[in-house]
Amino acid sequence: MRDSAANGLGPQQEAIIDWNIVETDRGPFPHVVKSPFIKPEIYEALKKDFPEGLPGGRSGFGLRPEQPEYGSFLESNSAWASLVENIRSQEFIDYVIKKFGYEVVQQWCTLDLDKAKYVDFIETKENRKSSRLTKNDLFIRVDIQQAKMGYTKGIHTDKVRRFCSLTLSFCDKDAIALVGGGLGLFTESSGTAKPVKTVEVRDNSAMIFPRWPKSFHAVMPIEKIGLPRNFLFIAISSTWDIWEGNHEYSPEAKRIRRFRGLTARFKSLLKQIFGVGK
Repeated sequence: MRDSAANGLGPQQEAIIDWNIVETDRGPFPHVVKSPFIKPEIYEALKKDFPEGLPGGRSGFGLRPEQPEYGSFLESNSAWASLVENIRSQEFIDYVIKKFGYEVVQQWCTLDLDKAKYVDFIETKENRKSSRLTKNDLFIRVDIQQAKMGYTKGIHTDKVRRFCSLTLSFCDKDAIALVGGGLGLFTESSGTAKPVKTVEVRDNSAMIFPRWPKSFHAVMPIEKIGLPRNFLFIAISSTWDIWEGNHEYSPEAKRIRRFRGLTARFKSLLKQIFGVGK
């Protein structure tokens, strides 16, 4: 592993992100809640310019790197472009390995951490199965997201190509009158399981955790909300399966995903036949 995180970063990275290592919380699985993640004075300017009126995306509303609007937004806002550039970097991968290296090695990750290398790669639906990087090459996606009333995601672990996930809040639950919407951490994938811990939505707070077979988590349902829950979803991934074992979704979550897929296909069919939804 390169030691850039340990020996200091370039001036851009050091000016934006607080790369100091903080203590790992090991229950119910290894994770870190880091606040502040971005230098506070820079965070406030970024928060003020958080894009509004986002199109459909991961949470129903969002900008993804493969969308033209994503590039247009970054071209029009140099501060946001600099943030994304800081995150999509070797320094960020080194930081995560330094933070979670021991846990990752012990929990069935097949990466050679000493050779883990950042690659500038944008994953799309079209190239997801056809494009293959080398085994230890990692890419980073930074999705700009908004969650609104009713948003939730069932208990699951992330895909086996995912090395690490990070959710960075650009709002505070009290300021947006949010009830629910936190990240629940679980010890099992049963649909009736209760969260052992819930990471609440707080300004400039990042929840960081490596993917491993028992990192069960869920977005708790948003029961009430005044303003959108603005956040970044950040994923460090490979184009290969890099974990032994695969426990991605609970039976309940799989049923929900299957139902949503059938509903979407049914609506599409109605639109084709009757023009419904035009």
